Amino acid sequence: MTHGGDGIKIEPINIVTPKKYIELAIPKHKPQYIH
Repeated sequence: MTHGGDGIKIEPINIVTPKKYIELAIPKHKPQYIH
């Protein structure tokens, strides 16, 4: 359930890695994923 990034969004990211992804998704992926 961990693709390269095709169907991976904020929801699956929190489910797959709620610690490592959140830390990297907050300061870098968050602003870029919103757009």
